[in-house]
Amino acid sequence: MRYSTRQAMPASAAILGSCMALSAIALLGFSTSATAQTHSGCYVEDDSGQLYDLSILCETSNSELASPVLQTGDVQVTLRWDTSDDLDLVVVDPAGEQVSYLNPTVSSGGQLDVDANAFCETASAAPVENIFWPTGGAPAGQYSAYVVLSIPCSGAAITAVDYSLTILNQGQRETYEGVARLDSVQEDGYAFALE
Repeated sequence: MRYSTRQAMPASAAILGSCMALSAIALLGFSTSATAQTHSGCYVEDDSGQLYDLSILCETSNSELASPVLQTGDVQVTLRWDTSDDLDLVVVDPAGEQVSYLNPTVSSGGQLDVDANAFCETASAAPVENIFWPTGGAPAGQYSAYVVLSIPCSGAAITAVDYSLTILNQGQRETYEGVARLDSVQEDGYAFALE
């Protein structure tokens, strides 16, 4: 059975019966539609705009495709890496309070809103951690950001993980590349000032 966008969409049982043809169409033929820009996942769209879920045919689930929405404000510190290991982001505010997975909110308004691969319970395909102070809420002074390799989750003898750290300070963005090492505390951190 062939499916073309000129034909009416067959019943869902027939869709599953023609898995190979439809998956090729879904992945190649419909990827540039306006609907593809607003829907993620594996699906096919008929002439009437009706979507048919083909996620059973796809290697990547919708939950893996979804990226977390990161909060932002006067100060935003975002950590990204590309392994299933548990890295942790720590930001120290001007009063010396630490925002981290152990202390996700502080009195100055800082918040950890995304914590990826926590305790190796989940494995994100694109792990990210994010700490921010809402607009108008960040106190002036000196801040420091630190990255820690907490738990090597990937099963290999991982002792170091490359990462990217982005600091957004009142609209000014700085990105740093680094390596988090197991059983090693980052001495200096990434210091920045909010005036």
